[in-house]
Amino acid sequence: MVTPTTFFVTDSSLSPQTRDGAHSCSGIVRTPLGTAPAQRASGSFDDQITYRVSQRTACLLNKACFAVSIIGAFLFLVTAAMQVALVRHHKKEKRYGPSKFSRVPGIDIC
Repeated sequence: MVTPTTFFVTDSSLSPQTRDGAHSCSGIVRTPLGTAPAQRASGSFDDQITYRVSQRTACLLNKACFAVSIIGAFLFLVTAAMQVALVRHHKKEKRYGPSKFSRVPGIDIC
């Protein structure tokens, strides 16, 4: 129960950080690498070429991170709800025993 809740919170906190990925990746784009026209290559650190990625590629990667964080948060929320339901079902079955309708034919539990 703790793990899915932790992952849900983590993915939920990642969504606002990548919310610029919800916008179009054409024209002027805002990415973690800066704001610039989509076809322009990003800068480098201290005039050293350490990476060269177009702003459009950075925008598409940001969009993918945004989508994955939303989907992940939803899936972990569903997992946590399913875990609660299974725990309740297990406690109920432990308290009252198996149902007479769920017996395997040919096996008596008396």
